[in-house]
Amino acid sequence: MNNLAGYLLLFLLIGLLFIGAALFIGRLFRPNRPGDQKAEPYECGEQPVGSAWVQFDLRFYVVALLFVIFDVELLFLFPWAEVFGKSVAISQTPVPQSAVEYRNLANRVLELGTSTLDNQYGTRDAPPQRSERRWRELQQLDDEQFEQLAEQPKKRRQYEALVESTLEEAGHLAWLAMIELYIFFGILLVGFAYLWRRGDLKWVRSLKAEEQTQTSTAASPS
Repeated sequence: MNNLAGYLLLFLLIGLLFIGAALFIGRLFRPNRPGDQKAEPYECGEQPVGSAWVQFDLRFYVVALLFVIFDVELLFLFPWAEVFGKSVAISQTPVPQSAVEYRNLANRVLELGTSTLDNQYGTRDAPPQRSERRWRELQQLDDEQFEQLAEQPKKRRQYEALVESTLEEAGHLAWLAMIELYIFFGILLVGFAYLWRRGDLKWVRSLKAEEQTQTSTAASPS
């Protein structure tokens, strides 16, 4: 189980614990006095008029669906924000000059996932497996091993090339995520503009205008 799944399970258990504790404590202390007024339907503090088995206006469901769409949109923004934020943080990281900086950068790259950055733009010759293995090595790099890199120029150049290409690809990935967000919002705006043009967002309409529309429709030849 990865860290994200563990956090989600922890928040779920804490939420259920709070809900269960509130209901249990309330049941212990609140009075139980049922009555006719409490059994009546409650609708915004107003007395219900007429039967509940009536046909709702279609615009009610349209507005409700728009509300649901906004909620779903927020859910899609969470993974986007995760990738965008980590990509920007990696792309703005200066070239490491010490073992600590190499380890910090390696932790960020491995947290984002090397498969997300590997071979996205053809700037890296190493296969993804070798790239991940090198980042694992940098994640365990200590001060003594960093000093020994001065005596291993080939290995040091490999690490430097790996860091340079990763920073470049992280910047490209951040721009790609931003473009995808604009496309996502553009599709939503087109849908909202279509609903606005149709008049589905006009909750209150003129009865006279509707009567004229119905009269013209009935008078038009079939």
